[in-house]
Amino acid sequence: MSNRLPLIELSGSPRERGRAHGEAFRDVIGEIYIKFIEDLLQPPEDKPHSLTSEWCMEWARGHIPHLSDYTHDLLEEVKGIAEGAKLSVEEVILLNGFLAIADWASPTFQKYRLAQSGGCTSFGISGHLRGGKAIIGQNYDLESFYQPSAILLRVKSEGVPDALVFTIAGIIGGAGINAAGVAVAINNLIPNDSHSGVLYPFLVRKLIQAPDPGTAIDAVLFPRRASGLNYVIAGESGVVITLETSATDYAVIDGSRCPVAHANNYVCEKMLRYEARWIGERGQSIFRNSRMNHLLHGDGKHLDLECCKHILSDHANYPIAICRHDYPPGTCGKTICGMIFNPSERKMYVSAGNPCENTFEEYEV
Repeated sequence: MSNRLPLIELSGSPRERGRAHGEAFRDVIGEIYIKFIEDLLQPPEDKPHSLTSEWCMEWARGHIPHLSDYTHDLLEEVKGIAEGAKLSVEEVILLNGFLAIADWASPTFQKYRLAQSGGCTSFGISGHLRGGKAIIGQNYDLESFYQPSAILLRVKSEGVPDALVFTIAGIIGGAGINAAGVAVAINNLIPNDSHSGVLYPFLVRKLIQAPDPGTAIDAVLFPRRASGLNYVIAGESGVVITLETSATDYAVIDGSRCPVAHANNYVCEKMLRYEARWIGERGQSIFRNSRMNHLLHGDGKHLDLECCKHILSDHANYPIAICRHDYPPGTCGKTICGMIFNPSERKMYVSAGNPCENTFEEYEV
């Protein structure tokens, strides 16, 4: 089934870009914010956690100085989103911290939330294996209520490359590609060293502003990160670099000679000491990581676009598979978007929903 995501073109000053984003998706942002807060603050029966609305607002405010120092233009864009969506700046920052806030919560909270949402699975294939042209991608997995808010942004900013960005309405960036041939896919990690800092959506947008992969890598490693993610970065030269990060540390996985895969647990020996994901959820991540590696290294695979689409549609370990299905409803989240990036051709292929049920639509930066 063909089902294209809503797309909006953003240009002008950062405040103008944000205001256009917020106004265009005002109702969607309002609805997703309410559902996000309800999910965040409502624990399962008889299993209380310590989060309150006041604590969450203070948590959001704690990130503002770091965002202002490192990504002042993107903080201005968030202020524009808040104006357009009729929310406070703190509320929009809290929404942009939808992944990081789980790191700060109690084990009971993590157990409940992670059992609901699971996490993404990503991959990278260097140009060395594909005639010089790298390809990277991922399935973006979240609670099912996020599905109606999945959108694409076509961003035109003065002084930086144009970009095509996947995200959730109200959030400034999830993954994407720019006109300089720099692309990024991600998957969430839960480190034990999280603190106030630069939130992941801001890092993704800063990365996609980069004119080359080296600058993109610096965009992730240089600032005070709020938390940790895995970033799969590729450029038109065909090089693929994976950065496994916590808030205070990182490790590099070189993808130049073989395909790389990643899910939601740390795999680099240096980074294992930062693992804080609830022990009851690690097995699902370990399996998806191994399954992705198995498919990428399988006999007879040509690692072309069609092969990557097939891999992102894989149902081994259903329903918590690479292509995740929320079955029974409300139990494990779902794949809300599949993405494949070809940096050398400046192309992005997007499945609006589960890749097994929807075609990948082609977009060019």
